[in-house]
Parts: sequence; structure tokens; C-alpha cells
Amino acid sequence: MDDVLGELLTVWTIRISLLLFAASILIRLSSPNRRPVGRNLWTIGLLWLFVHIGCAFHFYHEWSHRAALDHTAQQTAEQIGWSFAGGLYFNYVFASLWGFDVLWWWCKPETYLRRSFALNVGIYGFLLFIVFQATVVFASGLTRWTAALVFALMGLLFIRSRIEMSSER
Repeated sequence: MDDVLGELLTVWTIRISLLLFAASILIRLSSPNRRPVGRNLWTIGLLWLFVHIGCAFHFYHEWSHRAALDHTAQQTAEQIGWSFAGGLYFNYVFASLWGFDVLWWWCKPETYLRRSFALNVGIYGFLLFIVFQATVVFASGLTRWTAALVFALMGLLFIRSRIEMSSER
């Protein structure tokens, strides 16, 4: 029973986190006037990510960093044929960067909203790269196809927002 509960909690906490991640980005790209909703979803998504990390370490790794590294290497080998544990560190950077972004938005919203395009591309580019790897490259079935559609929609909304910004100049 504990195995089933652990799997459900671990899987659904990351699904909720990534749904909120995507919803926040989609809302911000489609309607800049809804930034407060986007910020709330962004923050709640991060909190769900932390719950997911706790579930993964509790139910799968017995709170052992070594076990998490071994599991990451095994999963990577199964997916791409190369045993690489370093993906776990990319996940740590992902959680830290998302957390930094949330804190910046809450603590200094005026500078957050005015930060450079290049900085936004760097931050969101990394976050989206990791989510893409998790949901399209390493996932399968419905998750993969749903994520691919969401990424396509994000791309279209991003292009639309850039066109609108250039026409306003």
C-alpha cells in the first residue's frame, strides 16, 4: 500500500506543479494584465515542486542523495543508453532558479517586470529546457503529447507577444 501511495503522491505532485508552471506562463504570454494570477500560479507551482521533491526522496530514495543519483543514472541509461547521474544536479538548479525567480517577483516586482529580455530568456530558457526534457523526452504516451502541444502553444503565444511588442514601438 505504501508503494502505491508513494507513487501516486510523487507522480501527481509533479504533474500539478508542472500544470501550474505551464498555466502561469500561458496566462502571462496571453494576457499581461493577468500578471497577479500568473505570479500566484508560479508560486503555488513551485510549492508543489518542493512537495514532489520531498515525496521522491521519501518514497524512492530513503532521503539518500546517493540513492537519488543512482536512480537518476539508471533512468537516464534506460532512456538514452547513457548512465548519467548529473541530471539530478540540473534538477537542483531548476528548483533553485525557479525559487529565486519566485522570490524576486514577490520581493522586487518592479525590477522583476523590468528585467532585460536576455535575462528572461536565460531564466525561462533553462526552466523550459528542463521541463521539456522531463515531459517530452523522458515521458511517454499522453504526457508526452500533451506537453508537446503545450510547448507549441507557448511558442505561438511567445511569437505573438513579440510581434505585438514590436508593433507598439
